[in-house]
Amino acid sequence: MKQFIYVLVALVAFGFTACKNSKKSTAADQAATQSEAAKAEVQASPEAKTIKEEDILTEEEAMAQAKDTMQYAPQMSEDSYFKMVRTPCFGRCPVYNFEVKQNGFALLEGIKFFDYMGMYEAQFSETQLNKIKALAEEYGYLEMDHVYDAPVTDLPSTTTALRTRDGIHWVYNRMNAPQALNEFQTEVETLIKEVQWKPADQTTE
Repeated sequence: MKQFIYVLVALVAFGFTACKNSKKSTAADQAATQSEAAKAEVQASPEAKTIKEEDILTEEEAMAQAKDTMQYAPQMSEDSYFKMVRTPCFGRCPVYNFEVKQNGFALLEGIKFFDYMGMYEAQFSETQLNKIKALAEEYGYLEMDHVYDAPVTDLPSTTTALRTRDGIHWVYNRMNAPQALNEFQTEVETLIKEVQWKPADQTTE
């Protein structure tokens, strides 16, 4: 009889424990289900849809901005090494076109208010070519943006382009440029003025 009672008590205790474990398992399963449902609700929520739509709009705007930026890109021949073009303003701003080839042959067209007026040519040494590259590295030119501009029409612009092993880096500067860019342009212009120019042979291509 006692043995029967012991067995009965053990069965009742086992059943109670099993019931508790079952409840714990059911609660865990419900929590997991609720968590997954919450995640699905967040992903399908209007806010999530709005964020995705905004991302798409941002991509479209970025593509439009890139297209707009490329209109400022200068034309560079395959043998061109460095180019600098300055446009006019309403005052006495220097206006000229300068380009030097990879072999050192350089052409300068002085248009307005510059030390040299007309077409000139010169031969840059390897040291002078390396000087341009060194100035670009010194002033962080290769890390600068392509366009610095503002909706102002009476300001001059300066476009520079340098060929490197990684390709061509160019910068259009009219307004809101970092001071380092203006200093780089000044240094290059000083170098241009120091070169011994001679009237260009008009038959030279």
